[in-house]
Amino acid sequence: MEDPPTVSRPDDRAQLKPAEEAGIGVGITVVVLAIGVYLLLKQRRAFQEVWRQFHFWDPTPCDIWDIPPSGVWKGKFREGRHKAHGSEIDLTFMEDGSFSGTGRDSQGDKIIMGKFNGKSGKIQWLETYDPSLAPSQDAPVLEHLKNLADKRLYLSFWKTHVLCTGVLDSRDQTQWKISGTYSTTGGGQDKVTLQSARVVGLGLGTDGEVPDSEDE
Repeated sequence: MEDPPTVSRPDDRAQLKPAEEAGIGVGITVVVLAIGVYLLLKQRRAFQEVWRQFHFWDPTPCDIWDIPPSGVWKGKFREGRHKAHGSEIDLTFMEDGSFSGTGRDSQGDKIIMGKFNGKSGKIQWLETYDPSLAPSQDAPVLEHLKNLADKRLYLSFWKTHVLCTGVLDSRDQTQWKISGTYSTTGGGQDKVTLQSARVVGLGLGTDGEVPDSEDE
């Protein structure tokens, strides 16, 4: 007897292959998105913790000779192994230990609000590119910072915010400098240095250019 003819059947694995590949592609996409969301939330939580600590101390009213000079401050923000980028901001320091100002860099116009202790030299400030967070013209900076609730800042997290913490150094009372670190909503962290472009002598402010800060 002859063997019955073999009926060719389509390879089930070949039929399933496109579906399997599509499923693998979807799975990889989901995993990548999950990792991205996790890293984003981790960065936000880290920044939120820095922002929470920002409110743990109050500045001290200063004697006039403990107040840094208002005007232009120049310096650099380092970014890991990347080349440090320059920063120029215009600041106004007040006797109540607050200061505010404006600046502009590659990301656009920024608003600056902060506080300092003229005795200990501690200084902290917030830089934001979100104009909705700016204080009104008549509002005291310290009061505005206290009213700037965590929730409101969180809702604007898609904007870039930078928190800086440092130490004021007046040394010979003629050249003021700030050395510190910064944290951003994007997870960036590194060093920042600033120095006043206004040289102070004998209790009087005189305009004078100073060399750019050196990388530390």
